[in-house]
Amino acid sequence: MYVVSFKACFNENATILASRLKIPFISDLSPKSEDIMIVFGALEQADKLVLIQKNIGCSYIIVQSERFESYAFDNKYYVELLENNPVLDWSRLNTEKLKSRLNTKVFSFYFYDFLGNSDLPTFESRPVDFFFTGEPNEIQKTLLEEFKKTNPRSTVEFDTKYENPRDLFDKLKTVKYVIQMPSNSVPDTYTIHRALSAGCEVISLEMDASISPKYRSYVHIVNRLTDFTLLLEVERRGNYEKFMNEYGLIEIENNLRSIIFAHKTIMEARKPKVNFSDFLEKKLKTENKFLNGQNDDSSVQVFV
Repeated sequence: MYVVSFKACFNENATILASRLKIPFISDLSPKSEDIMIVFGALEQADKLVLIQKNIGCSYIIVQSERFESYAFDNKYYVELLENNPVLDWSRLNTEKLKSRLNTKVFSFYFYDFLGNSDLPTFESRPVDFFFTGEPNEIQKTLLEEFKKTNPRSTVEFDTKYENPRDLFDKLKTVKYVIQMPSNSVPDTYTIHRALSAGCEVISLEMDASISPKYRSYVHIVNRLTDFTLLLEVERRGNYEKFMNEYGLIEIENNLRSIIFAHKTIMEARKPKVNFSDFLEKKLKTENKFLNGQNDDSSVQVFV
């Protein structure tokens, strides 16, 4: 078993997972029939991965990172991957929606963790007060513009998704507060964890009830984005090390156990199937030979 990543933003997560499992992280892919790959960013190469699986017979464990509402599920090859391989999703609510439409087996809710960083700029020295990164929908764009208007003395920056993860991390080190707006109550946990690991505070609209208790102590959760203001003194909440010790390490352990279970499930499915009728017929023939005195072996064969 080994780990591969087809999207740069997941490379750090992939290498960390490989290290935890003590298996290789592979960049030059040359799959064999017996291989089992843990795949990050599978959407990027979905058609090729399906073709490889059909031609070679290798197996995948897919780390599924796409929102159910996204265009990803219009991709028939990606859907095929999810229906034919074990999946690790990232959210309970997203998984409920996923399983309502697809015949897929989800083994765990994947926790995206990052390397700890001790050499970070102080919070007070960071020049950007508020920052949002992503691809906002129309409602989110309106909320962001409204927030910017109500905070004219603050530095508020919006940007599209950073393709290079190093560039994003360098940017986050200049930011005090990262704005996070859940889509249909499902938070972007990847961005929350990345922001906390960079020493940022995170502001978020209300999340799905199944996940919000885990983040409430570490994220500023508000009913309206404009409820948060620097006009008031605000207690710091972001503490990545504490967050990992209290919550993250437990989730990571669950992920590792689930991956081992998924691996076991794949190996069990690969075992030759025993045809019970053939087995029973062979057993009866052997027993008849024994009863008729045709067994010239002094040992007795025991069938279990």
